[in-house]
Amino acid sequence: MSNFEEERRVSAERLQNLRRKLIWLAFTGVLFVALAAGWYFLKFNQGFSSQQEVWGTFGDYFGGLLNPVLSFLALIALLYTIVIQMEELNHSREELAKSSHAMGKQANTSAEQLLESTFFHMLRLHNAIVQDFKMGSHEGRKCGNVLLTRFANKWDNVALSIKNKDELATLILVYDEFYQQDGNMLGHYFRNLFQIVKFVDESGIKNQKRHIDLLRAQLSRSEQLLLFLNVVAGPGREKFKPLVEKFSLLEHLDPQSLPVSYPTKFVDPKAFG
Repeated sequence: MSNFEEERRVSAERLQNLRRKLIWLAFTGVLFVALAAGWYFLKFNQGFSSQQEVWGTFGDYFGGLLNPVLSFLALIALLYTIVIQMEELNHSREELAKSSHAMGKQANTSAEQLLESTFFHMLRLHNAIVQDFKMGSHEGRKCGNVLLTRFANKWDNVALSIKNKDELATLILVYDEFYQQDGNMLGHYFRNLFQIVKFVDESGIKNQKRHIDLLRAQLSRSEQLLLFLNVVAGPGREKFKPLVEKFSLLEHLDPQSLPVSYPTKFVDPKAFG
């Protein structure tokens, strides 16, 4: 039985009980009238009189005896109906509070569903951006390896030509040259990736770790390497780097595979999980 049907049943039972009690009160009032009349005729068995004075005396007797009783019964009936109305009012308040709570819970559920839907839409967009990568005969995620090869060649050439090797300054110099060549493709990719992580961080979505794990699972090794370069030497240094460190987006990436000697000098070690 549903809650609505149960409430209707309880309400019907209360109404039926009220009717029974009012009928009993009415019956009691009629009984008092019958007893008062019977007592009068039994005590003063004079039959029906044609004298006005006798009927006046009978009226005074009847009124004096029954008025207080009937007034009392009417007061009881009134008080009982007031109690019933108060119970119904309290019941209505409880139902209103339950309804308000249910609506609030439903609103929270709808908001959470909207956040989930937005996240997975952004994730699909991320994968669509990757699938649109095209470099010569390479498409999709295979372009990541091509990009890393280009960066590695530039890194080797520049690093060998600089005697006083300041790794970070050299990294920024090489990445700037690299980004000028492939920034159109990488810029779109990293802006979208940043917005996804920012959304998880700021939207209030539940279980942030699960969502970040889902996002990280989409990143190939080459994408994580490019992400490291972007947040250390590229446009992501200021805003994206703190989020990469906070959510360990470089987890499972071997720091030894990076082009610098000590990667943890440039990013917090927790970025690697």
